[in-house]
Amino acid sequence: MLCMFKVQAAPPIDLSHAVAANYNNQLHPYNLPHDFEKAESPTFLRIVAYALAYTGGALIGYTAGSAITGNKANWAVAGVGAGLIGIAVPIGIIDKKHNGY
Repeated sequence: MLCMFKVQAAPPIDLSHAVAANYNNQLHPYNLPHDFEKAESPTFLRIVAYALAYTGGALIGYTAGSAITGNKANWAVAGVGAGLIGIAVPIGIIDKKHNGY
């Protein structure tokens, strides 16, 4: 039988950049460097935008799922979901401009 694939070993993983962290008085050399001090917490506008977009997507998905399964779909619910997403997008853009990320 003709084999068309060549099997090779994976290259070694470079852990020279790993940082040792002290956890329960034990060194763990495989923790990758993260700068948690510089990580920003979400702002109020970002949380509102995510909540509106998530809810709108769920409403659209519920209606689409009803239509796919053959049940009677209430397209007004999908319209409300689209409206929520339409409100979430400008709020997200405002938050992005205000916080500069």
